[in-house]
Amino acid sequence: MADIRADSRLVDRYTRMNSGDPSGTAGRGGFIQDADDMVTVHAIKSAGRPVSLETDCPVFSAVPAGRARARRRWVLRSVVTLVMGAACVGLVTVVHRDRTAVQAAVAGIQELGQQIRLSVERWGRLPASVELKGDPPRIFYLDDAVRLYVGQAGGSVIVAVGPKVDLVLLRDGRAILNYEQGRVRAEWVDETGFKERWSRQEAAVRAFEQELRSRPPVLP
Repeated sequence: MADIRADSRLVDRYTRMNSGDPSGTAGRGGFIQDADDMVTVHAIKSAGRPVSLETDCPVFSAVPAGRARARRRWVLRSVVTLVMGAACVGLVTVVHRDRTAVQAAVAGIQELGQQIRLSVERWGRLPASVELKGDPPRIFYLDDAVRLYVGQAGGSVIVAVGPKVDLVLLRDGRAILNYEQGRVRAEWVDETGFKERWSRQEAAVRAFEQELRSRPPVLP
């Protein structure tokens, strides 16, 4: 039931129906049947106050509170769905970008690994330098201490290190080349793991160099 301000047509008709009080100021109530719109209206009037009409007609009814709440919930759900969808798309895009960067880093160092592998197969040892074709060609030099150390190392040795790659969601890291018993393979490691492995290898190489220097010279 909604209260609305009566228009002049309904007020006049209400006044005529209350014939005992033509001024319409003393009436307490009345009943009006609108023939044009077939709207049943209850007219209520108090002295010195405007006429108030109550009607059950859907035309004059406000939006029910339950429907308004349902509409607000629908709008909220739509907004949340759009935000979550956009977040998922952004997450997938960023992860794909990170994985692509990792694959590109590993693929870039694999070319160097292929040339080192060919040299090992040909000469039986790690080369001192490797040249990659290009314009201009690139030359990579391997550490002499590492080349000597791999001959007595019992496990995998890092022989080449790629640049650090900064990622968004995945851990930052770099591609490396491992050498073990004549085999060369590329690998991706996160930056923390690389620093730990590189620190252990440097300590082992220094110990190996000290051992070499402490040996007596071999005379021909």
